[in-house]
Amino acid sequence: MNLHLSKKNLVEIFIILLAGTVLGLGRNYFSQTPLPLFQGYEKKAMAEKQSQFAEVDVDFVSQLGVDPGTMLLDARPAELFRQGHIPGALSLPLPSFDEDITARLAHMRAARLLIIYCTGPDCNDSYELALKLQEKGCNDLLLYRGGIEDWLERGNALAR
Repeated sequence: MNLHLSKKNLVEIFIILLAGTVLGLGRNYFSQTPLPLFQGYEKKAMAEKQSQFAEVDVDFVSQLGVDPGTMLLDARPAELFRQGHIPGALSLPLPSFDEDITARLAHMRAARLLIIYCTGPDCNDSYELALKLQEKGCNDLLLYRGGIEDWLERGNALAR
């Protein structure tokens, strides 16, 4: 089979490919659920990963944060915790996780719920801490994604 493409045929193929690409990208751009081709892929992937843990809001934290069977964990660095934290929270920063977890693990496993928070919605420390705790056998983990930012926006006080 002799396949000989003329210059005219190559130009036609190129035009068809270009038109198909433009139409496909245009369709994706105007779609209600577009594929994250050029931006937002990491954010979307992170949001999908984080959905493995249930999320709670400020009202839930206010009500159950003081319950004896619930532990409220602050994933922020220790210095930020000392500047102010949600009342009843314990500091468990990611950098010192391996040092701090040994003394606290039995108590955490005994808790009915562990609510984990950090600075706010753009902070992933609470999610990372939840993963580490899950690896250590803690199962009832909830994320308060609003964190300190949401807590303060709602007019709540911090403990020091």
